[in-house]
Amino acid sequence: KLPAHVTECLQLAIEVELNRFLQSNEEEFSFPSTLTKDDRAFIHNYMKKKGLTSKSRGKSQRVLTVYKPKRNVVRKNKCMFEVTDRTKDAIYGLLNVLPVSGKEIEEVKTKRSGCSVNRSQFNVGTLTHGVSVVPPPSHGNHVRQMRGQLPIFQMRQQILERVRENQVIVIVSETGSGKTTQVPQYLLENSTEMRKSCRIVCTQPRRLAALSVADRVAFERGEQLGDTVGYQIRLESKTSPTSNLIYCTNGILVRCLMGGQYQKVFANITHVIVDEVHERDKHSDFLLISLKEALAVNPHLKVILMSATIDWQLFSQYFDNCPVINIPGRLYEVTDYYLEHVLMLTEFCKKEMSNVAKPSKEGGRSEQPAEELDGETVKLINESLEMCWTHCDDDSFQQFIYLVAGENVPVDFRHTETDMTALMIAAGRGMSEFMEILLQMGANPNVTSHHGMKAIDWARRMDHHECAALLESAHNVSSANDQVSDEYTKQLLEVYKQSSCIYEEEIDHKLLFALISKIHCDKPPGSILIFLPGYEAILRQNEMILDAVGCGLMADNVRIYMLHSNMKINDQKSVFERIPGGCRKIILSTNIAETSITIDDVVYVIDSGKVKQTTFDALCGSTSLETGWVSQACAKQRAGRAGRVTQGICFKLYSSARHAIMDKFTIPELLRVPLTEICLSAKLIAPQSAIAGFLEKALQPPAAVSVRRSVELLKTMGALDDEENITDLGIHLADLPIDAHLGKMVIFSILMKCVDPVLTIVSALSVRDPFTLPGGVRERARVYGVKEKYAEGSFSDHMILIRIFQKWLDAPARNKRRFCEENFLSSGAMQTICGVRSQILGHLRANGLIKSKGKGNIHDVNQNARHWTVVKACLVAGLYPNVAMRDTAGVPGIPGAVLRAENQEKVLPHPHSILGAKRPADSKLKVKSFPTDWVAFEEKVRVGSSSFIRCNTVVTPGTVALFAGAIHISEEESIQRIEPVDSDSDRDSDDEMVINEVIYRVDSSIQFTLLDETAYLLFHLRQKLNYLLLLLIQKPDSFHLITNGPEGQVIETITEVLLAEERQYKFPIPEGVGDRPQAVSLDFSADVNYGIHEENRSTEPIQWSLSDAMKDLKVSGSNRKLKKGQRKSPRQQLPPKEIKYYLIKATTTEQVNWAMEGYEWCFAPHIYNNLKRFLKQSPNSEVYLIFHVGSAQKFYCMGQFSLKPNGKYLVSLVHGGSTNFRTVREMVRRQKAASFNWNDGEELSQELGEIFRRLLQGPEENLTF
Repeated sequence: KLPAHVTECLQLAIEVELNRFLQSNEEEFSFPSTLTKDDRAFIHNYMKKKGLTSKSRGKSQRVLTVYKPKRNVVRKNKCMFEVTDRTKDAIYGLLNVLPVSGKEIEEVKTKRSGCSVNRSQFNVGTLTHGVSVVPPPSHGNHVRQMRGQLPIFQMRQQILERVRENQVIVIVSETGSGKTTQVPQYLLENSTEMRKSCRIVCTQPRRLAALSVADRVAFERGEQLGDTVGYQIRLESKTSPTSNLIYCTNGILVRCLMGGQYQKVFANITHVIVDEVHERDKHSDFLLISLKEALAVNPHLKVILMSATIDWQLFSQYFDNCPVINIPGRLYEVTDYYLEHVLMLTEFCKKEMSNVAKPSKEGGRSEQPAEELDGETVKLINESLEMCWTHCDDDSFQQFIYLVAGENVPVDFRHTETDMTALMIAAGRGMSEFMEILLQMGANPNVTSHHGMKAIDWARRMDHHECAALLESAHNVSSANDQVSDEYTKQLLEVYKQSSCIYEEEIDHKLLFALISKIHCDKPPGSILIFLPGYEAILRQNEMILDAVGCGLMADNVRIYMLHSNMKINDQKSVFERIPGGCRKIILSTNIAETSITIDDVVYVIDSGKVKQTTFDALCGSTSLETGWVSQACAKQRAGRAGRVTQGICFKLYSSARHAIMDKFTIPELLRVPLTEICLSAKLIAPQSAIAGFLEKALQPPAAVSVRRSVELLKTMGALDDEENITDLGIHLADLPIDAHLGKMVIFSILMKCVDPVLTIVSALSVRDPFTLPGGVRERARVYGVKEKYAEGSFSDHMILIRIFQKWLDAPARNKRRFCEENFLSSGAMQTICGVRSQILGHLRANGLIKSKGKGNIHDVNQNARHWTVVKACLVAGLYPNVAMRDTAGVPGIPGAVLRAENQEKVLPHPHSILGAKRPADSKLKVKSFPTDWVAFEEKVRVGSSSFIRCNTVVTPGTVALFAGAIHISEEESIQRIEPVDSDSDRDSDDEMVINEVIYRVDSSIQFTLLDETAYLLFHLRQKLNYLLLLLIQKPDSFHLITNGPEGQVIETITEVLLAEERQYKFPIPEGVGDRPQAVSLDFSADVNYGIHEENRSTEPIQWSLSDAMKDLKVSGSNRKLKKGQRKSPRQQLPPKEIKYYLIKATTTEQVNWAMEGYEWCFAPHIYNNLKRFLKQSPNSEVYLIFHVGSAQKFYCMGQFSLKPNGKYLVSLVHGGSTNFRTVREMVRRQKAASFNWNDGEELSQELGEIFRRLLQGPEENLTF
């Protein structure tokens, strides 16, 4: 919500300036003193949400300054801890038998580059090992006519000629042209005609796209998928050694290149097609660097870049001005309508606008007359416009913009002598950037000076073609929309912004629903595709539509589908199916439908303009998943989804002014994500080049600070040495199909003999959070209860991942889905975790880290898997430097404590963590209750000005001292003596003992003050541990730990030390952590209900009268056959004093079935209290529950609520039938019964209750009306 008097123009101007500031090298930026108090308040609030610092200074003229975050130096205070005597005895016992040798000291101290690891594992299956053959003829006569009607078909010959004549071409094709499926087929068909062998690799940004497009192409060729056409994605492959066309993800091809030698990788590949290159994900940009390098040494290789919306000049220049082919795409025209027109269409602000006089509909924009301004102001504006023309610099135009925003100067103010507006001056001087800002602030491109010149005339006169094109586009947009004057729409927008309680980054679901209802009621047939930023927004809108249908506020002839990246392939295909006539398809989707999926019957697109993107703050080392605005290119792509079968309409839930300042193209992922993985890949592809130098070759190179931080992190992990050469550990980490820090965790687990539980944790972390986000408040509270149950008091989110995976494996195959439903887990995520786990294990066996049999086999490397403390040690080793320390001092006067992490003043556990809480105050109290001061975490995330840590485990200080820090250590760096401090005070006793303390340094920010004896014992044990790790990664084939041998004694001693630490801090000792998993057949697909109805609903109401229904009414139990363990309703021995009926909302019918089988139903507290209070006051009374299942659009089952003698409650089955919403509405209308509001926990009238009783009797109960 905008504060009063803060216009959208000012808001947009502020955003433009701040984006410039963030992309510059400046450390601070000051706004002019002309800002009002409300303006400054808005900026302060905006800065807080963005995690920036702002401060206002001055008295009469306040100047607001914004500062970039600075890298903090934290954790200066030294931590102290003491080890037990048992720990000292164990280490002394080891060192007496196996003292640290000179070889161990030297090996651990010296850093060496990697040279001993086989890199052949980077080559991925048939993608690199296949052969190039002549493709067989196509058998796709059944679709030949359809293919010939696609727009791209007219360019077939030109595409083949350009490919033949050039090594690289760019194809720019509008949405719907068929480029993704047709261009590879043209190459195949041409090779068949010419009898030439070919092997084509077509990359896609997403797994779903690679799989679905490969399936479509195989269908069009009349072949089985996996023969001529195949796909290769993570965990799944369907190809043959002679496949001619393979669809894969960008990451798969990058992985192949990491094996080295471009000649070998591309020896049998003739064409590489990079599709949807405009999305600019980190792998596609990185792939372009590699392809450009490979072209020089592979003259036979052809590269084709394809996209619907692309900055083609940028890509063409990058590849030496390669030719560009532009192909028309949309079959029908699409009309765009912006927020101001949506508000008019839906009359959403009708009440608020009732007091606003509506001006005449004359077209043209309303201009504020200059006479209303005083003489000094007019003179100031004239001078500002003159400076814009003469100086033609940023400062001059910025001054005018601030006059417009801060002094209420009309943006179309005309110079009193020349009659020129600022837009005319910007056009005449070629200042296209400021033209965009002026247009988004409401400048009118149709204003004509007394010379008869418009802004576009000035641009053409001065040969500024880019400015002329921009003005022509602005003119077309304004003329395409309503004739209502722009003054009215401007007022409408301002009223909406002031009255709305929705922040910029949020979705106005009420407005969205109003628009959907308007389209459904008033517009011709056609599917509606709605773009939303995330799954939570999809769920919320889905629930609003279902509730409206259930309440009769919206016609029920709709089918709702939800699309996101984890959907099942079968569900994806159902979106393409035709639906019955008279029914409308509503598709709620993330940006996956921008490029990966095309639905032919979409006529209406609603674009929220939002997308969720991960951004990385290199200064603080934190990531944040933020909802931001899409680029103009993406907005165009979204609009292009309409108009496939008829003229389409795109409704945009953002103003035309907002659209004008959106980025033209998507910000490359390479510029906004952590670059650890990319830097490691760069070193493997170009080992002789500096990482920063290699990435400088990118289309748009990443910031130097991001590259530098990622390189430093890789050095800290031991993946790179000081000279940036890759180490043996780095090669192993790059080889594993997981992030580097997770790979390090796995390697330590092999050394510490606890592979199975660590593999489970790593697989879960590499996939995504397996827990779903239910829409209801009650269900979200239950999710925390599930996590608390599986955490078992361990102070660990990682323990939860182990337990849910074990329980999921233990569940019979037929009950796995039910287990996931009960525990709010994604079945697809659990399947994927299992698959990733198997894949990682296969990699470990292939590179010799785990042996297939004999010493070092899977059983041998799990001898310590039962010890949770050993597993936590591996977590610390992999997660480092993500280790936070508790600051018990906290904030003066506020109870609790906070955590301090590297480069961050303070952090708190994320509210979704078992260690966190919803309220910061509660979270601080929980932090204070931790058994130790140390927490290992997966990542830091920023939400506004607050920072949180996710996926956390509390660990002992001894674990941090042994397993955190660098692999290569020396005594000089690790142990520093404390110089005695002189003091004038006398000693209390001449016999006072002098305690020798030293500083034990893990790194520059983690330091312990310890007794010198303790420090040296830990240091020597750490030397032993790191030496064994180096042996493992340097010679994995020959390395193995003999339990009774020297190496086995070291691991046994470390385990004993860790166990003693765990007991000292009174951690619980969980059992069964290392239980071996059983084999599971995998089905890699998410298990999600996408709003498809569970049954065909009857449109005819049941014909009976209320008097017949009430006649001879008897309350009877159900004769429904009960399942084993299912309880019947208890018979009442005494006549009831009163009968009450309540409506209870359920998510699914399965949820109701489980309640009837004896599982507890989770009532909202106020509902449960009402039911319990009534039965306690009237013990002989009866309470019946009617279950409302919104997802199935029906009422399902009647149950009786009763209290047990022990105070607990029971919900037992009375009737097991169901009835759809429409039947109930019709029945209530016909019988003129009391209506109800369909609210959860709502008490129904006796009359309605008896209607439901009759309707919910199952057919097997022999109903007679």
